[in-house]
Order: sequence, then structure tokens, then C-alpha cells
Amino acid sequence: MAGLVLLVVPSSLRAQGGPVSAEIAVVSDYRFRGVSASERGPALQGSIDARSSNGFVAGIWASTIADYHGSNVELDIYAGVRRKLGGFDITLTAYGFVYPGGKRVNTYDFEALIIRDFGVGSSETLIAVAPGQANSRRTNLYIAETIAIPVWHDGPAARAHLGWEDGMVHSKWDMSFGVIQNFDAFQLSLMYVVTNYAGHDQASTNGQAGLVGSVRVKF
Repeated sequence: MAGLVLLVVPSSLRAQGGPVSAEIAVVSDYRFRGVSASERGPALQGSIDARSSNGFVAGIWASTIADYHGSNVELDIYAGVRRKLGGFDITLTAYGFVYPGGKRVNTYDFEALIIRDFGVGSSETLIAVAPGQANSRRTNLYIAETIAIPVWHDGPAARAHLGWEDGMVHSKWDMSFGVIQNFDAFQLSLMYVVTNYAGHDQASTNGQAGLVGSVRVKF
């Protein structure tokens, strides 16, 4: 999937925690920038992250996916640096997207994630650039803004996301709206996802709008 619409993703760093943290998740549909990589079916995901006191971050994230040129697994391997500048939390990361068993589909990109806390909530700005490479000669650009605002103290947070992508695809946008609730190590979310991406196969429903639920456990 990353070779097709990239490429979130990814994406912001998925696990937050101590020097080493891990996460396991079950999602009803693995959506990447609005497009399903699991053919609108469920996916099992997991990650391991390491963070040093000097701001270095590294990790690996994995997900089951629908058949993608011979692969049914996506591995995102990343490393970068995190710094605080004024009221901004900035992370610069290099990502490698690996599809074991896939043919000429591995790819990479460089991402900047800027997080701002504005009191009643927070916002994230993501800029991802994938230079032209083996599976696409065009440079791909993805820009997204995400805002989260708590509904009430210790209650769920309302989340809204808007992204735009151009390069490997032409002027694709994606949006999502929903709620996220944290319970210590558990997180539940329910999002409505929509995109204008129709895919190359007219029979494809991977860009069709729909609800996406997830359950995550952090260690």
C-alpha cells in the first residue's frame, strides 16, 4: 500500500512512553491516509519503540495487510530525533516501508511531525516527503493537520484530521472525525474516514468511506 499512495505513514510515532515501549492493536480496518490496506477488513498491529534521553527515537511497527504484490505484512522501520523548541515538540524521522515477499514495493520517506499544545487541546502537523524511487519516479508529498480536544476532564477526546497528498497520486485528500478514549494502558477509538481516492481498479472499495474502530494496549 505504501508504494501506491505514498507514502503515513505513516505517520506520527505510534507509541508514546518510557525509554522502551510496546503496543498491540486490533483495528477493524487498517487505513493509511484514508485508504484501506486491508481491503476493509480487520488487521492486527504491533510496535516496539526506543527513546533516549538525548532525543533519539527508533522503532519498528508492523501490520497485517491484504495481498500487496505477494506480501501480507507491512513493516515500518524508523529512526529520528525529537526536540522541543518553544511551545513546539518536533520530531524528524526517516521511514523504511518493507513488505516481506513483495516484489519491488519497498519504499522510504522522510517526515517532520510538529506537535503543539494550546491549552484546551493539541494539534499535530505532519509533512512527509518520499523522493522518486524504484516503484515511482515522482516525488510524493503528504501534508496533514490533526486536532484533538478533550470533551470533558478524563473523558474522550474529539479528533479531526485533514490530509492532502500529491505525487504518486494526484491531489488526493483524506479526512477523519471521531473520538478517542484512554483507560491507563488501553485506548479505544472510533473514527469515520473518507477520501476522494477511487483506486486504479474500478471494483475497488478501499477508498470507500466508513467507520473504523480500534483497541490498543500499551506496555
